[in-house]
Amino acid sequence: MDMFTDKIPLTPIRSPEALGRLIRRVRKSRGFTQQQLAERVGRRRQAIISQEAGVSTAALNCLFDSLAVLGYEIRLTPRNTERTSLLESAAGAEAYEKSWAGRSFVSRAGRSGNRRFCS
Repeated sequence: MDMFTDKIPLTPIRSPEALGRLIRRVRKSRGFTQQQLAERVGRRRQAIISQEAGVSTAALNCLFDSLAVLGYEIRLTPRNTERTSLLESAAGAEAYEKSWAGRSFVSRAGRSGNRRFCS
């Protein structure tokens, strides 16, 4: 566990706004600017700004509404620390990117794509 992980309160995330606040907090604790994070996830800075502001989408609202009806909530937990440490280095990020080369998935809109982080 890193220093930030020890300081995250285990409060539930029940809205796009709460998720956005938490993403901003984590981004800042890791020393990323919005632009740097946008570049790492392959999006424009405006997408990060909107995300951190809690701008919701129909899909995101549906997710939170469904979880509420089912009696569940989202809580932040750290990912595998080995993979996280690998991704935090430039060489590690490049190696991770190469490991995804050629893979595809069906995007939210139902079209095939190769974006791995956000759609």
